[in-house]
Amino acid sequence: MKRPLLLVRQKYSFSCTASVLQTAHHFLCGEVLSHENAIRLTNCRPDGASLVKVARILQKLSGALWTPLQSVCSVRRALDAGNLVIAADSLTYVDDHAVLLVGVTSCGLYVFDPATGRVHWRRDQWARDASGEFIVLKRTRTTRPGRRARI
Repeated sequence: MKRPLLLVRQKYSFSCTASVLQTAHHFLCGEVLSHENAIRLTNCRPDGASLVKVARILQKLSGALWTPLQSVCSVRRALDAGNLVIAADSLTYVDDHAVLLVGVTSCGLYVFDPATGRVHWRRDQWARDASGEFIVLKRTRTTRPGRRARI
């Protein structure tokens, strides 16, 4: 089931991972997670949180599977299959910044930037240069609304 993205803009300079968590969580299981709860879960104050930590939280909350990816080609395949990909953007921002790759075209990617709250199109080369870390989030049969896990 393809669900529209609920794009959540970050509220604080440190909360990009919280916004990525909220957007991905809604996509995976249809539930809204507050920004304050996402900040608490990621413990992203004051310097953000790792992408792996966000993926592990999503696994506990929604049952989603996650896998690190090494190449833009594998990222493109994951997006073609309808998955989301968490990535870091170290080109646009001085410090690492969490973004969510949400779609693919023949020569580029659609990138949700929580700092702006918008989706931007970027060439594949941007992904090669901006991020050395990609994590695909996959739904499973157990990924469903209402699934709760204690964290």
